[in-house]
Amino acid sequence: MPNSPLQLLSKQGDRLLLSRSAARGSALFQDMLENAPLDQPISLPNLTTTVLELVVEYLNYYANSALRPSEIQKPLRSNDFAELVTEWEDQFVDKPHEVVFELIIAARYLCIPGLLDLAAARVAGWIKGKTPEEIRRRFNIVNDFTPEEEQQIRDENKWAEEL
Repeated sequence: MPNSPLQLLSKQGDRLLLSRSAARGSALFQDMLENAPLDQPISLPNLTTTVLELVVEYLNYYANSALRPSEIQKPLRSNDFAELVTEWEDQFVDKPHEVVFELIIAARYLCIPGLLDLAAARVAGWIKGKTPEEIRRRFNIVNDFTPEEEQQIRDENKWAEEL
């Protein structure tokens, strides 16, 4: 049916519906709409139900609004993420880092540039101005470098500290 919503199947087999107008926010779905009848569910085995629900929410929000995704200046001009995006966007990506990382993967896979920029900017905001040790604590990363290896890396990348 030409106007029926797309049926999306998550990794867990849950079925979500997405209107065809909202689906146009994804280059992958847009291509599918133009080249296939799409009367069968679209299996997305790499996306969990939680993340797929967020993708649907994001696509629906911009399909049903006159608003467009924020253009986020790079590098980030502020450590306060709420100053860079709309209130809705700030709340939308106010999620645990594991979920935001999955959103980045989903946005890349589904070709949703606004969502990719938003989620990546959230991660950039988490690390902006932080020391390596603070970043390790934030993301539970174990430091497996010896002090000598760390110093060698600092010496080889001294130019990065000047940015």
